[in-house]
Amino acid sequence: MSAAKKATVVLLALIVLTVSVFSARWWKSEVQMPPKMDFSCFLSEEDVAVAMDRLAHLEKLIDGGKNLAILFEAEQVYEDWERIYHGYLMAQLAYYADMEDPSAEEHFRFAEESYTRGQAEWMRVLKKLYESELFAKKIVFQNWSAGDLAELESSDGEVGELNQAQNELLHRYFDLEWDASAWSEEVAELYLEFVSNANRIAALYGYENYYEYASREIYLRDYDAEERKQFRQSVLRKLLPYYARVAQSYRLALSNLSEEEAALLNVLTEDPCLPENEYLNGYLESYSGEMNTAMNALFDREALFCAEKESAYEIAYSEYSDYLQQPFVFLGYGYQQILTLIHELGHYTAYTHYLSGALPYDLGEVHSQGNEWLFLDYLEERIENEAVYEAFLLYRLQNGLLTVVMSTVVDEFEERVYTAAEGGATPMLRNILSDVWEGVEAESGIRLHRSDFDAYVQQVTMESPVYYLSYAVSEIAAMSLYAEAQTNGYEAAQAIYTELCLEADPALSCREALEAAGLPNPLLWDTMAKIGDAYDSLL
Repeated sequence: MSAAKKATVVLLALIVLTVSVFSARWWKSEVQMPPKMDFSCFLSEEDVAVAMDRLAHLEKLIDGGKNLAILFEAEQVYEDWERIYHGYLMAQLAYYADMEDPSAEEHFRFAEESYTRGQAEWMRVLKKLYESELFAKKIVFQNWSAGDLAELESSDGEVGELNQAQNELLHRYFDLEWDASAWSEEVAELYLEFVSNANRIAALYGYENYYEYASREIYLRDYDAEERKQFRQSVLRKLLPYYARVAQSYRLALSNLSEEEAALLNVLTEDPCLPENEYLNGYLESYSGEMNTAMNALFDREALFCAEKESAYEIAYSEYSDYLQQPFVFLGYGYQQILTLIHELGHYTAYTHYLSGALPYDLGEVHSQGNEWLFLDYLEERIENEAVYEAFLLYRLQNGLLTVVMSTVVDEFEERVYTAAEGGATPMLRNILSDVWEGVEAESGIRLHRSDFDAYVQQVTMESPVYYLSYAVSEIAAMSLYAEAQTNGYEAAQAIYTELCLEADPALSCREALEAAGLPNPLLWDTMAKIGDAYDSLL
């Protein structure tokens, strides 16, 4: 993928722990209009058998030095794996839509295992070709980046086994009956095993720990440990006190609303948002050209899946299917509010440019969170009741600041856990939790969220390891986009946002893309100070 927690891009360990070997196929595209989305394309045992047989045949061709045949078969194998991965994505979606359906869970486990096993075999065969002297090697790998090739060279059969072990740990985690506000012995031990496996994977790829591996190779971050440290300090010095002021202003704004006004605010913040929502449609129509086409494609292509059962997984996310050449959005039951939909619409729109490509995750979350803030700026002239609009804006600002603080603390917790000495035990885990929380609990408004924090850490560190720093950094950039709208006008901010979604060079890091579009570096103290100044008129 929220306030950040309610609209995330789902990242199971299978995806998070493995950089795609298909990155050589990433490219810039014009806005495309694919067929209408089909969510019923499931994976069969025959699909898997055909793919594995073709992969085995490719290996025989490599062993026999059949250059031309290798090129043809490699393309066919790639198409097989697009199909396998799509089947996995659809099985995951069906399971998330009803986690109490045993048949959906069974099929998801089958698809997950098939993809994980197949991915490991695909890497092994590709590595054999890469280590050969065949002419076909030059063609197959001609567009691969240095990082992709290093990943391939470092790949090992043990990685596949460890990925499967991580999946099993996640399933055990989901099956636990636990109190999310307290780290039980069972949860802590499971998490430490998860960390140990992740660090072993990182070591196989030549990194000292999984935190550094994921930061560089998966999330494509371009800042180091010292910059992270300074960012965390700036958040605590500037935004933590500011959060307390915003929270107080929001409580005051709520207390001053009439019953009718409170009902309207509830519609904006809590009620499920239908595609025909007047505010949503007005916002879409405020864009023109390719941006309008890209945004409306979510609805025109029927690529939005809204879970209808309370047994759905409590999550919202966006994903891209290479097989169908289009993105799609999943909104869990209870995660269908208008800001959640707007958030995921940002991801969806950017996918038309980046496809499944090498998108720095910090920038990916600017697409989603930035869309929320531009939507809020658009609403300023459309919600006639000023008190309701101000309360809605404070609601989003409070959630955004809380996200920045919580995600920053989560990130410090994860870095300390992944870089701790091997053999860490449960007491060590609890000590780190206490230490990182100590820096924020002085603010009374934050202190009230301690139990939420423990639950937050449990969930995100298992499901999306090392990811949540992206939410903190991107929220700062998204708030800068809102400040741009307040300073230079809505259309100027729209132009920046359009560039970030549809025009940015995919080779740029998050900071480089923001700078090229005219937004400040979100890691700097000055940026945070300017954000506070831009919002001060609300307080």
